[in-house]
Amino acid sequence: MKEAIKRADSGWNKLMDAVGFNSRPVAEGGRRSDIPVVLCIGSDKVTGDILGPEAGRRLIEEYGIRAYVYGVTGRSVNGANIDKYDGFIREMHADSPIIAVDACLGAKAEIGNIKISGKGIGAGLAVRKSEKRYGDIGVVGIVAENSEDNVMQLISAEYDKVKDLSARVAEYVASNLVSLTAKAFLRNGGGVR
Repeated sequence: MKEAIKRADSGWNKLMDAVGFNSRPVAEGGRRSDIPVVLCIGSDKVTGDILGPEAGRRLIEEYGIRAYVYGVTGRSVNGANIDKYDGFIREMHADSPIIAVDACLGAKAEIGNIKISGKGIGAGLAVRKSEKRYGDIGVVGIVAENSEDNVMQLISAEYDKVKDLSARVAEYVASNLVSLTAKAFLRNGGGVR
């Protein structure tokens, strides 16, 4: 795994140079606009919703990825504060691609799968909180079955399975950071939102 990340990191500058990303100036406040943001959404107080914060923790502690990571266990980005984080990220990382990570519900046969969206993610859709989309690219892990009572599904999700899925999501993001970033960059017409 660490070899795959080293290979990805060594190919990073070549890919970003090829699409003109590394030539972008350092943003105001000293932030580099070629460094992606990973927004890990969820609450560490709800079993099924811990996927995002746990994946964020792993991305920092286990993989040390070359990205700004927001939303970790103990400091989660959730329905109560996501708009504040979103505003901060858009101000401080205006030209950076944003990869959003979250838990989601799906068909019973899909539980445990990871899905990628080229449109970001609609955080809170499962519990009908919001229809706003976050991120340029979305990475979701399906933690439980969609039902009439989605809140109960998130609460009763199997803890060990959600933890295992969060590990797989973190590994996926760490291993594919370059390609996810390039997709977000190209989707945004060269990085400009």
